[in-house]
Amino acid sequence: MKIKSLIKSVPTLNSRANYEFYRLFSRKSDAFNQKLDLLGSIDCIQDVSALEQFRAAIDSGECFYTTDANRSNSIIYGIWDSIFGSVADYPVYRLPAVEHGLIFPAQQFTDTLFTARPSLVTFGRYRYEILRSKVCKPVFMVGPYIAYAEPYYDKEKRNKLKKKNGRTLLVLPAHGTDESGVTREQDSYIAKVRMLAKDYQTVIVNAFWWNINDPIIKKFAAEGYHISSAGFRDDVRFLSRLRTLIELADLVVGDDVGTHVGYTLALGVPYHQIPLGTSVDPPRGVSQYEYRRVEGIKSNLGSLFLEANEILSDQVEVCEPFWGFSCLRSREELKAIAEISAHIGELSHDWSLGFARASKHALREYEESDLMKYVLLSEALR
Repeated sequence: MKIKSLIKSVPTLNSRANYEFYRLFSRKSDAFNQKLDLLGSIDCIQDVSALEQFRAAIDSGECFYTTDANRSNSIIYGIWDSIFGSVADYPVYRLPAVEHGLIFPAQQFTDTLFTARPSLVTFGRYRYEILRSKVCKPVFMVGPYIAYAEPYYDKEKRNKLKKKNGRTLLVLPAHGTDESGVTREQDSYIAKVRMLAKDYQTVIVNAFWWNINDPIIKKFAAEGYHISSAGFRDDVRFLSRLRTLIELADLVVGDDVGTHVGYTLALGVPYHQIPLGTSVDPPRGVSQYEYRRVEGIKSNLGSLFLEANEILSDQVEVCEPFWGFSCLRSREELKAIAEISAHIGELSHDWSLGFARASKHALREYEESDLMKYVLLSEALR
């Protein structure tokens, strides 16, 4: 693993070289892109059968990932596209790398570590401070990414569906990944949702793509609940589907604290935490000490939502450092962030070791010529 990490670290010396390295040497790109086109065309809010088949095929060796770090960062959950999709005039290697969600461990993971971009984007102060302690380049805070995603359905279709469904409960079971599993009290979960469901006309269970064939999803389906999904993780419409699912709901319930908690608050939908003692395996490379620290943070956050059925001011206040609700940017500001990042890349000739000096040079330029960019870059370097 050390040799592999060393090899991957060499291209990070230059963002353009990094981009070309992955573009030329990444494996399985063609098969991966074909699968993306197919999965991206499916409305898995309504029908998850194709996603179920895809997940089953993975166990038989189906391709489900790309080794291109830049490609992955640009498509995962549709986050990058939602934030910077309209900024296509700059080379991707000069635009910011975006963290894929709320990351609790005090580490930098592959989505920003191996992309070698001139700047990074994250939610709020918590991750900003962690990243700034590890990188000598700007880290921009933009708040909950879901606020930038376009809804999957247009307003008319959404309103018709909401009227048809009536009062709706959305269930978001904790999910695993290809590197981690989930342990939970399944029967207790079913029983708790069954009790809550008495006050709702419709119950939707949003199954994460990796866990869509898990026994608990089958149990929810047996209860008569509608099984839905935001889609495959690398589908650029993932975030749009998730936004639509949350906005269809009157209450969201879950059994673990994750990115979704702040997303529900950002969209004005209450979140209710079900205390089941659910355990999600730690990401690769996270120590037991760090894992316990993270579990403590998640436990404290989860306690704010026990038995909750409305959004409370203390929930927003305590969650602010993690999701950065106050950091939401206008489209004009997002465009400025992209321009700042591209300018830093240009000034440094894309060399990573030059990003810090180029950032300071750009800051001096903006102080004289562009107040918005000066403020944005100042905050990102603080």
